[in-house]
Amino acid sequence: MALVLYDREEAEQEMEGGDGKMEAELCISLSTSCSSEAPSSPSSSSTCSVDRVAVRRALQHFEMLRSADKAGRADLNAGKAMRQQGMWLNRVKYFGHVPGVEVGDVFHFRVELCIVGLHGHIQGGISWIGGDDNKWGEPVANSIVLSGGYEDDDSGERFVYHGAGGNHQNTARPGCYAQDQSLDRGNLALANAFLFQVPIRVIRGIESGLKKKSYRYDGLFRVTRYWDEVDGDGWTVYKFLVERKGMSFDKNEVAKNLRKYRTS
Repeated sequence: MALVLYDREEAEQEMEGGDGKMEAELCISLSTSCSSEAPSSPSSSSTCSVDRVAVRRALQHFEMLRSADKAGRADLNAGKAMRQQGMWLNRVKYFGHVPGVEVGDVFHFRVELCIVGLHGHIQGGISWIGGDDNKWGEPVANSIVLSGGYEDDDSGERFVYHGAGGNHQNTARPGCYAQDQSLDRGNLALANAFLFQVPIRVIRGIESGLKKKSYRYDGLFRVTRYWDEVDGDGWTVYKFLVERKGMSFDKNEVAKNLRKYRTS
């Protein structure tokens, strides 16, 4: 069963009133942190209640703005407004888990991944940290989204992730290429995640009754191999084998922790 950080009807009720109290509490929670340092251990996610509350309230505020916007792509408009107001969380890019987000959390809109700092791009499937901002001096991936844009061979605990670029923009069939992929940008960052053995966050697109697709944070994985090959049309494609190496995902434990949080 899908796990969610907030209930939309509850969020709307909490945001009603107009006395500014909820807005003030939200701003306080967004500016408060349990630690000024990024998580250093990839084996455990943030359990700080302040961070958790900040994430939940940010998503509530996003839903309030989105529901009030009657224009097209209200989700993007709401995300843009929050960014302009400095309400996006975890703006320092992280390797490993991010504060306030737990394995199994479900997000209803792609832009919410950016709002909470889980993924760095609204559209791009590979997020990375540039060489100027990490100890290796090279771009290194920190998260990927599996959303069906390419024909990723996914069995759950391990999958083959197709590199970015080269896809034909005018076809509904994923995995159809129009030019060679190259080992740069996100593809190079994934290759470096393999080289330096840096765990990456994996977010999966899942079918949802609320809308066509939601996104679930599935935890930390490692790139264990990558290679290039020529597809049936003669184009070079990069592929990355990604596995949950020694990082178990207990759905029952996640559900129990989330219920405990929501009722506290």
